[in-house]
Amino acid sequence: MKLKLNKWPKFDVRTRNDLIFKFRKLAKQYTPEWSFDEKNSDFGVTLAKIFCEMQENTLSKLNKSLYNLYLTFLQLIGTTPKPAVPASGIVVVEAMENSSGSYIPKSTRITADGPDGDIIFETQEDIFIIDSNIKKIIFTNFENDKIISAYENEFKPFRIYDCQNNKNLQYRAIYLYNDIIFNSSETNLIFSFENRFSKKSEEELLEVLSKSEWQYFDGKNWEKIEIVKKTENKCIEVLFSSKPQKTNFMDKTARFIRVIPNCSEIKLTKITCISTPKKLQPEIFISDENQLEKSEFLPFDEKYMLYNCFYIKSDEVFSKIGAKIEFEVKLHFIKIKTDLKNSEIKYKFIMSDMDFSNMEPYDITIEKVMWEYWNGSGWAKLNFLSNNESRIFEATGKDEIRKLSFICPKDLKEISVGAYDGLFIRARIAKINNQFDIMANYITPCISDFSINYSFSNPEELREVFICANADKYRLEFPTNCDIPISLIENIISKEPTMYICLEKGIVGGPIRIFFDIQEGIYRNKHLTKWEHWAKSSNGNFEWKYLNVIDGTSGFTHSGTVTILGKDDFILRNLFGITGFFLRITNINGSFNNLKTECLPTILDIKFNAVKILQKESTEPEFFEIESGQKNKICTLSHKGVSGITVWVNEAGRISTQEKDELAQDPEDKAQIKYNSLGDMEKIWVKWQPVDSFLSSGPQDRVYQINFSESQIIFGDGKNGKIPPEQYDESIKIEYFFCVGQNGNIDSGAVKDFASVMPNATKLYNPYPISGGLDLEKLENTAQRLFLEIQGGDRLVSAQDFEKAILSNDRNIYAVKCLAHINKFSETDIGQISIAILPKNFPCGHKNFEGIKKQILKLLK
Repeated sequence: MKLKLNKWPKFDVRTRNDLIFKFRKLAKQYTPEWSFDEKNSDFGVTLAKIFCEMQENTLSKLNKSLYNLYLTFLQLIGTTPKPAVPASGIVVVEAMENSSGSYIPKSTRITADGPDGDIIFETQEDIFIIDSNIKKIIFTNFENDKIISAYENEFKPFRIYDCQNNKNLQYRAIYLYNDIIFNSSETNLIFSFENRFSKKSEEELLEVLSKSEWQYFDGKNWEKIEIVKKTENKCIEVLFSSKPQKTNFMDKTARFIRVIPNCSEIKLTKITCISTPKKLQPEIFISDENQLEKSEFLPFDEKYMLYNCFYIKSDEVFSKIGAKIEFEVKLHFIKIKTDLKNSEIKYKFIMSDMDFSNMEPYDITIEKVMWEYWNGSGWAKLNFLSNNESRIFEATGKDEIRKLSFICPKDLKEISVGAYDGLFIRARIAKINNQFDIMANYITPCISDFSINYSFSNPEELREVFICANADKYRLEFPTNCDIPISLIENIISKEPTMYICLEKGIVGGPIRIFFDIQEGIYRNKHLTKWEHWAKSSNGNFEWKYLNVIDGTSGFTHSGTVTILGKDDFILRNLFGITGFFLRITNINGSFNNLKTECLPTILDIKFNAVKILQKESTEPEFFEIESGQKNKICTLSHKGVSGITVWVNEAGRISTQEKDELAQDPEDKAQIKYNSLGDMEKIWVKWQPVDSFLSSGPQDRVYQINFSESQIIFGDGKNGKIPPEQYDESIKIEYFFCVGQNGNIDSGAVKDFASVMPNATKLYNPYPISGGLDLEKLENTAQRLFLEIQGGDRLVSAQDFEKAILSNDRNIYAVKCLAHINKFSETDIGQISIAILPKNFPCGHKNFEGIKKQILKLLK
């Protein structure tokens, strides 16, 4: 029969009021003359009240005797109720903005709202809080050449190293620009890519670039250049029929040609470009302010005058600063006769027709022209490479082709001529033969074909280029006479799966603690990770340096805290298009490469400055005396709900010299020695060990029992368990803390503040519920647990044995299921045992799952 321990039989159920009522009744029988008035108490009534209260206490103790006897019985056979369990969780501390951080030691007290008022928590670790946040998280994958942004600005859950379901930020492009050479229709460009350091690398690169995609901007879109080929002189020739239009890239407005390379690394010392010569037609011809046809036109009209101007507009050609420009003019001359009959001047008053009859008229011809260009402030003289430029329109009797050449001036500027804006060169009549001859005929030049040819004597060096690579955009400039190759594009993606965490500020001091909230799951592989940070090396360069961390997540397989032991050499860096202080976490065994996307761990949240807390109140040690040879000494502690008990006994003067020397060599967690001013051992505090029962203990065993129900420490009798030695003062020191059990389980946000002022700490909160707190174990559960142990003979055989043992030994578990010959992946595996547990307060309790798991494994072993 199962005994209900909360319904013990009672010897006497009477209370104080019942006893007083009985006393009054008896008083009337024995002393009728006595008026028993409780409101106006006399000496007799007062004595009666005192007696009834004492009697009530006696009855209460008698009523508890069965309970105490049962408890004593359980202690004798080696079991006692388990103590209250403190609740645990994490809190996050926010540091003051722009502060240098603050150190918060272990055991710092924290207050929180509990169900019955304020409760106290204590930090379980030292922590150095810093004012820093995560700016961005990047994943890279070498095999797929991917760069993935997992987090930026707003945190959302993401799968670690997931490069399948996110946009790839990797895009490589080289932007070449030159407003002079690229400003050309019917474009034919020849590029040279040099690597003076390695000719082999240069040849390999040319081979790759000749097979890469080349593009130009047509004003709306980037269009593909169809003809790209490698020439015999190790250059790349690019041919297309349209003129690249200006566009903006990285605040640079220019004519760009874009190369999308088929490689991940490009190193060069020089890039040059030259355009091949070609004949072009000027855009517009203007005579004074009248636009002319482009074929068979008179540059200076039929009857020209001094200072008449002929304008030639060609933005494409006249923009080629430094190029050799050549005019090729096909012309002939037309005689324009003077009509004297219709002349407005009446010569008959001076001369008769006979005076003109035998006179042969002269010819009016252009003797000299001035060639000029607009330099922004005036028309400047154009210097030709030959000396015949002024006589280009000198009249001859036959059609001929005449050529002029000059170097395009650097200061040639745009100007408005008539209704047109652009780059103009003009020919101005400076001298005319027979200018004032009234009878002369005009010998007028007529142009039937006018073409312009330009060429560069040397290739133009493209000193500046713009690059898109590794999710970043940047500008590169080649120094003069560069001999050391410059990396236009660099392959910075690690061969192993890698996560980059960009921080707003560097990590200084320590320990720094970062909590990773990871969705619980079962993972087949053991994930090995290496943590590094971007820092300054000993030789003054910059590199990824190894970072000492304590990884409480076991390679991101479960929630936990990563502790960084602190560095002061973080260096600011631009990486993947963002500037900050970087951490790099590399999966060094590549285990994440082999996982399906759905098998990758999911990070639900990341919290900086996260520290573990435990619901407890530490007290000062309590000291107790013992008499010589006192058996079964009982030390009753001041608080209920005690836990974390450590017992020290001062054995100075009661042990041999040899044992003294041995204890002096023990670490402080086993023996604490206090010396006096003379250097002699004054006190030797020896740590004693708890046991469930004295039955197996010998007379010299330093052991004790704990009665958590009564907050008592019980020592042996000299036969079973050693009796602590007496001293001139207290010889027993007990360290412990106490907790409120289930009342310590609180919701998220219930933590209020530090119990004392913490410098540079502005906010304190618990982002997740705090759980795991349990009250003192009930006796029925203790008895059931003992019954199971006796029944199984301290062995777990059946699946039911496993389930009952786990449930009775860990009160934080709601349900257990034991699966025989099944591994953790639900696969048949002979000899394997899988145990599935459902913690209480799940899912909020999953943050403490690793602690529960460790306790179960300890029990099973």
